[in-house]
Amino acid sequence: MKFKYFGTAAAECFPALFCSCEHCQRAIKAGGKNIRTRSQALVNDDLLIDLPPDTYYHMINNGLELTKVKYIIFTHSHEDHFYLYDLHRTYPPFAYDANKQKIPQINIYGNESINRYAGDFENVKDILSFHEIHAFEKFTVGEYTVTPLKADHDQSQNCLIFIIEDKFGKKILYGNDTGYFPDETWDYLQKNHTKGNKFNFISLDATSGIEECRRGHMGIACCAEVRERLIGMGTVDENAVFCYNHFSHNGAKIYDELVPIAKGMGFLVSYDGMEINV
Repeated sequence: MKFKYFGTAAAECFPALFCSCEHCQRAIKAGGKNIRTRSQALVNDDLLIDLPPDTYYHMINNGLELTKVKYIIFTHSHEDHFYLYDLHRTYPPFAYDANKQKIPQINIYGNESINRYAGDFENVKDILSFHEIHAFEKFTVGEYTVTPLKADHDQSQNCLIFIIEDKFGKKILYGNDTGYFPDETWDYLQKNHTKGNKFNFISLDATSGIEECRRGHMGIACCAEVRERLIGMGTVDENAVFCYNHFSHNGAKIYDELVPIAKGMGFLVSYDGMEINV
């Protein structure tokens, strides 16, 4: 299974919009992997995670081929993850396939806050098909089994993180925009993922970087706690890869500064365009 990060920042990007703090200035000066756009990832070529305002940039600069995407799963409805307006660019006269016909159907999976917009696309449901999903209820998309888990993020909606498993048994835990996992999520993992095939790749929210944070988002110390608990529960493969993701300038460290710290804690550090073979 191929996994690629296209955007690895929180809502304000890194360096942040309208900001001249020292962390943003260091990121600008360093350039390269220290420049982060808003959160988005892709499994193989057809399963997209989130649709931020930077999707067009990801298409032009990092090789995101939206014409191959068949499924989009959403963590929650905040605008940096669910940029509704770009979904209106999926049907004529904005988009066609190679034969000047309507593009193939894209299936949208999200919580109640996302599915309230399904009616806006009723006239193009042959192009965009909305499906409401709920924590701990598995569903199948193509060759993948996806299990949403409860996140600790925005209490006004049912925010989700995801287990994604392919037909070969490779398994990802995609866990950003959450604080330390809620008890219900830990209970589910304990009951359902301590036997058989285990997680091969785990991506965790490190929005607060070296700053302490446990609610809504995490810092790297909290991520380390999650890692140790997952290992202790027996949910991860012995060769499993852990990766920090979803960074804010408030976390103090740019990519170059965080890499050696993360290595000592058993983590990689995501960057825009980073690809992992799971």
